[in-house]
Amino acid sequence: MVRLIFSMSIALMLVGCAAANQNIDVDAALSDELATKFVSGKLDLDCDTSCSGRWGASRRQALKLYWAKDWKGLSKLVITVGFDVNLAWYYMGVSAQELGLNAAAKKYYEKTIAISNGVDDGLQCDFVFNNCDGFNLPHDAMVRLDSL
Repeated sequence: MVRLIFSMSIALMLVGCAAANQNIDVDAALSDELATKFVSGKLDLDCDTSCSGRWGASRRQALKLYWAKDWKGLSKLVITVGFDVNLAWYYMGVSAQELGLNAAAKKYYEKTIAISNGVDDGLQCDFVFNNCDGFNLPHDAMVRLDSL
């Protein structure tokens, strides 16, 4: 019985690690609909803890894309994973701002701040362990929002 429960737990964890935004093929271009939603600031990252493993595996790549200033690549990666965490929303805001989409950036920064302050239901990158990759949220989002 213990082995069965252990095996089922491992299987469920592996499924969670592989989960990603159901709307996007990782190797494909974003659909016109998702690209339009990103540009308009209406995109929703709605995957919860089932995407946490995939987000954890993608964080290093996201940070590399950030430092390389590959805003299209960063936004695509974040959208592909779809994890509803304040750091992902911050990356969306930075990407939108750097691509000249200030109205969208404003919405993504506001979402980052709301999650960080516990006003929104999304997850916080520093809730139990600090997985914010050197970013100070919500402060960094507020600074960028003020610069718009």
